[in-house]
Amino acid sequence: MYFSKVILKSSLSQINELEKFIDSIMLNYNIEEQYRGVISVPLVESVKNAIIHGNKNDISKKVTVNMQVMDSKLNFSVEDEGAGYDYSYIVKQSMIQNNVRGLYKIEKLAEDINFEKNGACISYKIDVPFKMMVPSREKLLKNSKADITIEQYV
Repeated sequence: MYFSKVILKSSLSQINELEKFIDSIMLNYNIEEQYRGVISVPLVESVKNAIIHGNKNDISKKVTVNMQVMDSKLNFSVEDEGAGYDYSYIVKQSMIQNNVRGLYKIEKLAEDINFEKNGACISYKIDVPFKMMVPSREKLLKNSKADITIEQYV
């Protein structure tokens, strides 16, 4: 099992750090560029929702993004430090109003979407072809930064 994690401040300027995290996933798992949107759109939308709606742009709060490889799929979770929300109502209202909101986009590109912690955590799976790369410990440490940790568990 492989696991990667990034912890972001609740600021939309952190989307740049999220893009670097996505770049590392694309590189480390040898994912073709044509699948970037399938990975990045739900992830960026989830993080934006966590920053804006969950943490209310409170820079003292964090958003934690986890990616785990299981059952030949990329499993993501995005968790904020907010109180949560009624996610089923929001998705339903988006569909009724024909408003393409973030949750609607996530629902269209991801599978097995689950909401936990009263909506403060969303998890989902992405099914894209990838090749497992076994990074060396040196590479893992070299890619690690203060706010980005890449860990390997076997």
